[in-house]
Amino acid sequence: MKVKMILPAVAGDKIYALLKEEHDLYYASNSVYVDREEAGLRVTKTNVFRWLTSAGNRLEVVENDDSTTVEYSGRRHALLESGLSCILLVLQEECKDFEYIDTQRPDLKPWETAS
Repeated sequence: MKVKMILPAVAGDKIYALLKEEHDLYYASNSVYVDREEAGLRVTKTNVFRWLTSAGNRLEVVENDDSTTVEYSGRRHALLESGLSCILLVLQEECKDFEYIDTQRPDLKPWETAS
């Protein structure tokens, strides 16, 4: 799945804080990932940060003046199963709009799973 989501500008700070906490609890303290730059939370440039799970799921967040753009790409449809469950509530509550770039399940929202 690959999806682009538009959220209010304040959502970027919320997402960063949650990912930072998750990073500090797992990637920053797990000896397998401490010296590897690819996994976990990384600030790539001003107002842009990204998250990469050990399974290869990728989230990039761009904070603009009037909105926050979140782009996710991963092997599974649902964000819940992609190692990003810590930010699901923010996405569900704050997402103004989303656009699928690639998905096999256009009938589901990015955070939903088929039951």
